[in-house]
Amino acid sequence: MELLDFTNLHAMNGLNNLLSALLSLASVLAFIAAGLIVWTHALPMAVAAGIGGYVGAALSRRITNMAALRIFVTLVGTVMTVAFFLR
Repeated sequence: MELLDFTNLHAMNGLNNLLSALLSLASVLAFIAAGLIVWTHALPMAVAAGIGGYVGAALSRRITNMAALRIFVTLVGTVMTVAFFLR
């Protein structure tokens, strides 16, 4: 998103969350239509994801050091990429 001249990390995070929600909705609808969802597992996971999203959003508003945040996000992304690649 930085390539599109977005510089406000909070605005980029909000746009990223919106796009992610739309993509998730499309995939959920496809799985529901195919009858592939085990609802006894899916419902508690959905509730936990919703709670985590709201808590994460509330906590992210408290972050003021954008340079440290960018370094942290880059580091976590790099570590996850390497971990999944080596797996």
